[in-house]
Amino acid sequence: MYRFRVFVSYAGQDRQLAVILVDALKTLGLEPFWDKDIRPGTPFTDAIKGMISHAHLFMPIISQKSQERPWVHQETGYAMALNIPVLPIAVNTLPTEMISQLQAISINEDGSDIAERLNDANFEQIVFPPPQKPQSSIEIADWPETRAELLARYANLVIELGAFGEMRHEAPSRHSASHIRT
Repeated sequence: MYRFRVFVSYAGQDRQLAVILVDALKTLGLEPFWDKDIRPGTPFTDAIKGMISHAHLFMPIISQKSQERPWVHQETGYAMALNIPVLPIAVNTLPTEMISQLQAISINEDGSDIAERLNDANFEQIVFPPPQKPQSSIEIADWPETRAELLARYANLVIELGAFGEMRHEAPSRHSASHIRT
């Protein structure tokens, strides 16, 4: 795996979890950055911004304590503004606000399972996600062959999701194209 640079953001009360997380990231061959890497005499805010802007991945520790602290939220917003992928580490809570839509890695309160949970993450896919084709709810096919291909593609998509679904097909009139709704 590539030695991705990971910025770790945390509330001061979660320092012990941050230490465990940084050690686990190093064990995986990643290069964690955190406030302990700031040299004395360096402007704190500028140093944090610099580390975040040079990170491949932003990893905030989300806990009840960090939910009450503005720094973790500000750093998260800065990372997102720079389009740096965010992978939240959640402790007895779920991400809220701007990262509520992100799937987090949930860990025990004592951090004893951090290394195990990080092993399940595909960092290359998080940092370099495959391009996604926007899903449309309606597609128009001018030819019967194209209509058959669309129906097969949507059926396979539903099967890959491990779910059942329904597709509606409107048969074309003599003067209109076919519509497939999913």
